Amino acid sequence: MLRCFIFIVLFFPAVCFCQQKSDSLTVEKIMSDPKWIGTSPSNPFWNADGSKLFFDWNPDSAPSDSLYYITKENKIPIKASVAEKQNVIRANSVVYNTTRTGYVYEENGDIFYNEIKPGKTHRVTETVEREYNPHFSFGEKEIVYNAGQNLFSWNIENGQTRQLTNIQSGNDEKKEEKLSPEDQWLENEQIQYMQVLRDRKDKEHLAKVYDSIHAKKNFKKINIGDKSIRGLSISPDGKFISYQLYKSPEKRKATIVPDYITESGYTTNIPGREKVGEPQGISQFFIYDRQLDSVIEVKTDPIEGIRDIPEFMKDYPKELAKRKKENALRNVYFASAKWSPYGTNLVLDIRAQDHKDRWLM
Repeated sequence: MLRCFIFIVLFFPAVCFCQQKSDSLTVEKIMSDPKWIGTSPSNPFWNADGSKLFFDWNPDSAPSDSLYYITKENKIPIKASVAEKQNVIRANSVVYNTTRTGYVYEENGDIFYNEIKPGKTHRVTETVEREYNPHFSFGEKEIVYNAGQNLFSWNIENGQTRQLTNIQSGNDEKKEEKLSPEDQWLENEQIQYMQVLRDRKDKEHLAKVYDSIHAKKNFKKINIGDKSIRGLSISPDGKFISYQLYKSPEKRKATIVPDYITESGYTTNIPGREKVGEPQGISQFFIYDRQLDSVIEVKTDPIEGIRDIPEFMKDYPKELAKRKKENALRNVYFASAKWSPYGTNLVLDIRAQDHKDRWLM
């Protein structure tokens, strides 16, 4: 009994204290701006060389968070200056070489290469166009990056830049209109008796011959037509280039969301996603062998379960019977493609469009 009594005496003041404190909390207080309880640091990240740990913080109840950092030597948070905020390079936005002696990154649409030991930064590009996705290739002797829908490389030793792919959209091959016999006779007469036209025709012929020779000297032109290219990358050894082509469905309607709160006072529409059941696009994956100058499509036919019919189709007997009769390949998309460190293997993350299967190949 004595033990129980002591417990009650010691515990009771604590209960009263908590109850007394909670009386000051109201619904308005709880639902108000959380600044009254203080703010915790958030969104931590290291800079590229790991010397500073940055984070967002608002200890002064300012209208918004500010960027702070600490170091291994100084654990007291320091507010980053404007210059520090503009120049900080996040560790998760850089790509290191295998020896960790250098890294590449994109900043404001340009590519940079940093040598860690001397602490020297090289500007690889400086253009109005955006270059992105830099990484090392050709045995880490060159830096490869994307610009537009093509790949380019920059040689670390001599600073030479070269184009690696020649990918073009649309139908660049102009179909010559077939002339009628009368029009063909008239054209031949014109060329035969007019020296100016003969000279012009000869120049056009020589230009076509030069263009064909020039194209053979360089690299294969890949025409992707009306499809869009995605995931264009090169293997670490520089021998293979991989990419995905996507063709959007012809009849596809997106939803909209009305935006009533606007600065202009007029209601605007925010583009939304498509309705469930809308037609899906078609994805294809290709490998360009730079040594053989040939393109190979990665076929999905041998994938295990590629012709399986999802269980939910049992609720739609007519569609189920149709699919069984067709025995067609299921549509897939290539979620990601990652090269092994030395380019000997390429790992593909392939997913069914019906979201019922996923393959790592």
